[in-house]
Amino acid sequence: FLAERLNLFDVKGIPEFNERKQIWIVGKQYINLLESWGVKNHQKFWEILDLKDFRQRKKLIHDGKIILFEDVLQVLKELSRLNKKMGIISNTPDYIVEYQLDYFKIKKYFSIVVGLGEDQTICKPEPTGINIALNYFLETEQNIREKNIKNIQSETIMIGDSIVDIISANRAKIKSCLILRRKHHSNDEIKSWEYQPHFIINQLEEILKI
Repeated sequence: FLAERLNLFDVKGIPEFNERKQIWIVGKQYINLLESWGVKNHQKFWEILDLKDFRQRKKLIHDGKIILFEDVLQVLKELSRLNKKMGIISNTPDYIVEYQLDYFKIKKYFSIVVGLGEDQTICKPEPTGINIALNYFLETEQNIREKNIKNIQSETIMIGDSIVDIISANRAKIKSCLILRRKHHSNDEIKSWEYQPHFIINQLEEILKI
């Protein structure tokens, strides 16, 4: 998918897979990486990539190939019942995130939705998105107005399925929880990460026990 997009920018010699995948974890350094590949207009690159991604996702959703995991709705309902405040932090643009939340009818469970895709320099693993959500809760939620940002950080858990989620949580000074689902990360791989998740779960429903 990424290699296909690079072809549109007349990149001479598509980078090997291990080099290409760095684009997702280097944070704001992605600009230097793209330029080293020969991509000068990095903003246009992401716009094209996001639009292609949205079209593919939309088709897969309507074909029933992208669905909610069976425990998602149950867990969201229970966390809402327990008055836990939830937010979405995504590296995709707002329009992609909003479409999926609306389609699956789960947007109501989230107090804040942060789509970072319009500005890749603040995407995860940068902590910007998490900090936006933390400050939102600090400023708007009645039940935590007497707390400061450190209190909120200590009570917040970032749930994600990739190394970038764990890094961004660490940089934002909050706890992290890695969800494995289909075990696409081996134990040895996880142990090699610079930042370790505070919790590891296999199914989302396990978060209710943490």
